[in-house]
Amino acid sequence: MKRIQYLLALSLAFVATCRAASCVSGSLASYINLGTGGCTIGGNTVASFKDLSGAAFNTEIASTAITIAPSGGSYNPGLSASVNNMTAPSGTVLEMMFTYTISGPTYVAENITLSGASESAGGAVYEAQNYCEAGTFGSDGVDGCTGTFTGTLATADGFGNADSAVFDPPHFVSITEDLFIDSTFGSATGGKITDQFTAVPEPGAFVITGIGFALLVCKSRFRACGRFEK
Repeated sequence: MKRIQYLLALSLAFVATCRAASCVSGSLASYINLGTGGCTIGGNTVASFKDLSGAAFNTEIASTAITIAPSGGSYNPGLSASVNNMTAPSGTVLEMMFTYTISGPTYVAENITLSGASESAGGAVYEAQNYCEAGTFGSDGVDGCTGTFTGTLATADGFGNADSAVFDPPHFVSITEDLFIDSTFGSATGGKITDQFTAVPEPGAFVITGIGFALLVCKSRFRACGRFEK
């Protein structure tokens, strides 16, 4: 009995030590600096953030001007990227493009939303997201998915502010965000894109929970557990 308690405590301590720090709101630049270790949202790790240049004729939004914020927990992790109140100069397109990975439980679905944007006289704010299940993209963040499946989600403010996908499901997903604030034919002000994932527990989580429950039952000295304490 004591040996089981010791092993359980040791395993939980090992997991806690190895996990990255919890995610907090910060600039995209600060998330890039986390490297491959990343940070955690519940039992999920988001990592390997990388700023991408986007189209050559667009103006890249600096990573220091983009705010990243986590939300949710182990089975509903979310991540948003905000460029609120950023207006593209007349006749130009501002572009925010970056990639990251999320890993942990089994991911069964994702929903993306675009909010806080505004347009007038032909301006537009729109986003395209590429996802790669159980793999990573090439250097451009769009092509060369090494995983089992790749797909695209899209939103356009005022026309379709949400989109969703059902996954295979994988334990690891690579995401590339590409947001455009387009003032070519009018005025456009950027907003916030949010990725919301749906995950389910790993079998191992049920095992640990079961062991913990069994220990509690035994500690209460039910007659059925007496044989384990001899």
